[in-house]
Order: sequence, then structure tokens, then C-alpha cells
Amino acid sequence: MEENIVIIHSDGTTDNRANFLESLASGRLRLLKYERSNAMVHLYGNAALLVAPTRKEFTYKGSPATDNDLASVLYVKEGAKWRMAAMQNTHRIP
Repeated sequence: MEENIVIIHSDGTTDNRANFLESLASGRLRLLKYERSNAMVHLYGNAALLVAPTRKEFTYKGSPATDNDLASVLYVKEGAKWRMAAMQNTHRIP
């Protein structure tokens, strides 16, 4: 993830790389399971869009939770490298 990535969580809140990584390092967020299935990738020149159902099991501030999302992740190609530019998780009913 790059410094300027935009993360939109399924509850509509936004995040950035530094805050997301700090939540993991501090233990405030603990990812127990993170599964993507049936991923589709669409290429548009120097951009790629990954769309996939995602199931997560985690604890946040000590409380256990699960979520079923549809993740949309935008990657951009810079030189020979692809970098994540944005990710949006939309809550879905399984």
C-alpha cells in the first residue's frame, strides 16, 4: 500500500495507510481470517480493478466481529510496478 491510498470501510468510514497499519500494530484491529473468492480483474491501460466477495473475521478494540463485503480495489501501474491506490468494501448479505 502506498502512503496516499484511500480505504473506504463497509461502514462508510475512510482510512489511510498510516492509520490502518497503526491499528494492526497496536492490536486495536486483529485480522483472524481474510478470504477473497471469485475475484474478477478488469484491466484498463495502466489501471486494474479487482472485484471480489470478501469474508473477514476479526476483533476490533477487543470485540469479535465478522463481515461479508464486496471489495473493489484499484491498482495503478507506475513503471514496472503495480500499486494499490484505493479500496472500497461494500457490505453484502451472504
